[in-house]
Amino acid sequence: MNNSWQSTCSTVSTTPNTRPKWSSAGAHAYRRGDAWWRAKSRDEQRAYRAQHDAIARDYESARAANAATGSDRVQAIVARHVEWLGLTAEFTGGELTAKRLRAYGDLYATDPRFAKNYGGLDGAEFVREAFSFYAEHAL
Repeated sequence: MNNSWQSTCSTVSTTPNTRPKWSSAGAHAYRRGDAWWRAKSRDEQRAYRAQHDAIARDYESARAANAATGSDRVQAIVARHVEWLGLTAEFTGGELTAKRLRAYGDLYATDPRFAKNYGGLDGAEFVREAFSFYAEHAL
């Protein structure tokens, strides 16, 4: 499973017929993020991916067990996910607010490139609902 932010972003490539549309701020953020990623050793990159892979597996396991998105079990996974997202906060918009967490949830549930990290659109919708609960009760 290839679940990191960096690997997902790297799947968005240009071809002769397409160009990504980045604002100057977005392009700057991407460059900073890319530099952050490339400065990591292979072991650090693997550890970063592994941390997210474990989070994604735990969401899938909780969903398979019919755990409620507001349950202690799922909210503990969200707390780990929020901590993981915080690792890139300096170039992804700063402190993770309730509004930004909900935006991540919307992105995951509406973009198949991100949804695949959570078992597809249904899994990503589960994550979005869990994020919304966390945003309402913990941020």
